[in-house]
This record gives sequence, structure tokens and C-alpha cells, in this order.
Amino acid sequence: PLVESLSHPDAELADDGLYGKQVRDLTYDAIANLPERERNAINLYHLEGFTLRETGKMLGVTESRACQLTKQAIKRLQFRLRESVYVG
Repeated sequence: PLVESLSHPDAELADDGLYGKQVRDLTYDAIANLPERERNAINLYHLEGFTLRETGKMLGVTESRACQLTKQAIKRLQFRLRESVYVG
């Protein structure tokens, strides 16, 4: 749901539109602060919808490495957003 919301800025993330916008803004900031390769992997795979194989090809790495990069980026994002976003 978050990825879909990020790729469609007009979509509501939560019942509260302001809350959704804040979460999107925090997430975009966190993505912008990822290491370049991880940021590119997240953008290509999760936001632009390329397959891992296509993402790897564009990054000059194997499909397996593209998967590793996206997983590492997600871990970093979870860590960085954990204290910024309260969902409950």
C-alpha cells in the first residue's frame, strides 16, 4: 500500500489526508538519503515497476544482487521510519 501510494501521489495513504501526506514526505526523504545504488534499486523496482531482472540490468548487476539491494534498502527505510511514523 505504501509503495502504491508513493507511486500515485494523489492516492490517500490513510483516512487522514494530512497524515498520508506526512508519511509520504517522510518516506521520500528517507529514500532520498539511501545510498545511491539502493535508492536506484528502490526507485526502479518499487516505484517504477520494473522487474528485478530489469532493475539488475539497468544497475549493471545480477537479478539476485538487485534483490539484495532492494531488501537492504527496505531494511534501512524501516529503521529510519520506525520512530517517525506511528501506525496504530
